Amino acid sequence: MAISLTEQNQILKIVAGMYCAAPGGAILSDLAQAVESGTSMAQLADMLADTTQFKNDIMGGKVTAEQQAAVLMNNFGVTPDGVEGSPATLAEAFFVGQIDAGVGLGAIVLQAVQFLETTTNEAYAPYAALLNNKALVAGIHAQSYNISSVAEGQAVLAGVSSEGPSTIEEANTYLAELGGVETVFTLTQRADNLAGNSQDNVFKGPVTQNETGAGSLANTFETGDVLNGMGGRNILEADLIASGTIGGQNPAISAETSNIQEVYFRAQNVQGPLDNASNTTFVATIDAEKMQGVEQWWSDNSRADVRIEDIRSRPQDVTFGMRLTDPEVGYEAYFNPFFLEGDIDSQSFLTLVLQDITDGQAPSATELEKITVREINFDLNDVSFTLDSDDIRAANTWGELETAIAAELTATEGLENLSVTHLGNGVFEINDSTGGVFNVVQGEALILGVEADIDVRNRLVEGSPEDTEGQTSTTLLLDGVGQGSRGGAVNIA
Repeated sequence: MAISLTEQNQILKIVAGMYCAAPGGAILSDLAQAVESGTSMAQLADMLADTTQFKNDIMGGKVTAEQQAAVLMNNFGVTPDGVEGSPATLAEAFFVGQIDAGVGLGAIVLQAVQFLETTTNEAYAPYAALLNNKALVAGIHAQSYNISSVAEGQAVLAGVSSEGPSTIEEANTYLAELGGVETVFTLTQRADNLAGNSQDNVFKGPVTQNETGAGSLANTFETGDVLNGMGGRNILEADLIASGTIGGQNPAISAETSNIQEVYFRAQNVQGPLDNASNTTFVATIDAEKMQGVEQWWSDNSRADVRIEDIRSRPQDVTFGMRLTDPEVGYEAYFNPFFLEGDIDSQSFLTLVLQDITDGQAPSATELEKITVREINFDLNDVSFTLDSDDIRAANTWGELETAIAAELTATEGLENLSVTHLGNGVFEINDSTGGVFNVVQGEALILGVEADIDVRNRLVEGSPEDTEGQTSTTLLLDGVGQGSRGGAVNIA
């Protein structure tokens, strides 16, 4: 059973308090394994205080209590200020007093770490923040890098302060600028919880020999893995064989990914007549329920079928690909039915009618010669708008009015997505392609000027939003499928 994140952070804080350094991945792994095996934090701190590196590189030549206390104070970011009762003065008295009392340096550092983790005294908040930030940076650094010396580990934390980096994003940026952030992350056979950074990252999931040493193989991309690409454009490359069996069944692999845009699976069982000699299943099955935001799904150099189930993206937002797969190797991809819809064209509309029907004449006889459109008033998404321009008032034909309204829509902030169409015979339709909600107040919607003794049919009414669903479609790319021979079947549904 792996140690908890809390335990890992305490290890990193002890190392920072003793060495003012990041331990790197290999050393942190050794320390974590010791804790996992039953070593207490107190024993771990004593072990670190007994190393040659601590005795020589950190405390070399420091023989008095005051000299040794000064080193520890520096590691915790404490500067003597000579002010009675200040945190710095109290810290100095604590360190010197403990050393004079014969308490081991490891135990003293652990006491200081535990105090900063639990104190509610705001005076110590900057020192607690500094220690937390050092642990954060050191932990992310250890995911990708080892160190070869104390000085190298100290350089990693040299720019950390109580102000930051205090978030994963800030720590990644800090390490990138330092030149200490990796862009390639390799999964293990354990449940991985990996976060990328602001760069373009690659997460690699190879098939490796089982950690039992028996020589059998196991996936590193498996159920329980949590991968977050963070910023940039990120890729997952995973080799696949059978997942671990439960009751004779090989369950689908159900990992959790976010901010990973491209996924490449390489299924490696032997397919066909030799399949019985393989320790893998006939088809590699992925449960994509928790793999959010993937834009490209590939079967890449696979020797066996790949099946991806429960894809929770719109088909039109996804590209599938097969590249250099073996002969007869197929590919299956199945969407969650709730996401199987085509492009939605949402529209809402206003209908405007302006007709001179005096004495039963055809409206086209005079169009707008005796009608002046002064204002067109309506609300869109609870915001009031008025269409009013010299060109609208001057329009004598329906075509002129259509052109004038279109120009006013374009020029009015908030109406850029609206368009106007003259449907004929003085009937106009104003559409909102984003599906906004129109509202008009009768009696105030149209302000007109008309000549005396004419009969005008006029109204402005709102239509309900209309959704029109288009065809459901996706994209499939084929590159070297079958490698010169017959490729397998593709089923996307």
